[in-house]
Amino acid sequence: MLFISHISRVHLFQQCTDVITMEYYVNWKISI
Repeated sequence: MLFISHISRVHLFQQCTDVITMEYYVNWKISI
């Protein structure tokens, strides 16, 4: 159980960083 929750937490974190990266990328494209 602990292992599964750890994996899902890591997955959630990965999704969050992906979203933040996308936002930065989009903002960068708009500013140029």
